[in-house]
Amino acid sequence: MEKRKTERSFAAPLCFLLLLFAILAARNFFGFCQTDESFYAALVNRLWRGERMLIDEWNSTQFYVPLILPFYGIFIKLTGSTEAVLLYLRFLYLLFALITAVKLFFTILRCGENRLTAVVAAAVVLLPFVMSIRVQPSVSDILLLLFLGIITTALAHTLFIYSLKTLPAQLAGVCSAMETVYSILFALLLLGEVPTIREILGAVIIICAVFMAQTRTE
Repeated sequence: MEKRKTERSFAAPLCFLLLLFAILAARNFFGFCQTDESFYAALVNRLWRGERMLIDEWNSTQFYVPLILPFYGIFIKLTGSTEAVLLYLRFLYLLFALITAVKLFFTILRCGENRLTAVVAAAVVLLPFVMSIRVQPSVSDILLLLFLGIITTALAHTLFIYSLKTLPAQLAGVCSAMETVYSILFALLLLGEVPTIREILGAVIIICAVFMAQTRTE
């Protein structure tokens, strides 16, 4: 019993770190590093192609290259080119940051600190990655994000919670289960996006499952 409680106490902080990792991973595709990341990647490439470290050219930034060179070599061997290598290096850095954050989390816990202190300290490890990437959203991007956060997320979930006061839980559950079907329908009506065969089949399965659950309850 005590072991299960301990595992549950670790679940929420680790899920938070994984969520932060997922958000930053998605951000990799929409931002670029404020530092000259192409220069650092080029240094690794030059040593991979046979240049002698600190001999052919003296540059103190070359000291980090031996750490990245094995992973760079794996990427080149698997893909056969340097295409998308910058994106690969971003993910590699983020993965190392996550491992360091998790390690720091458990280390702080062993020192007797509470979970909140440990998870905040672990999250700070990922902050350099957040600060190193600059995203330049347009006005329309900001408006769409505000609409997504305020209208379709905050307002929609608030109305759903308040509806539980007056609607039966069964009916509210059915409406929630049909959310995917509503999305396909509104995408067709408002955006003109024609659903694929797979999406139509998925919607049919959801409708049939909801119908069966409704009839069995009745």
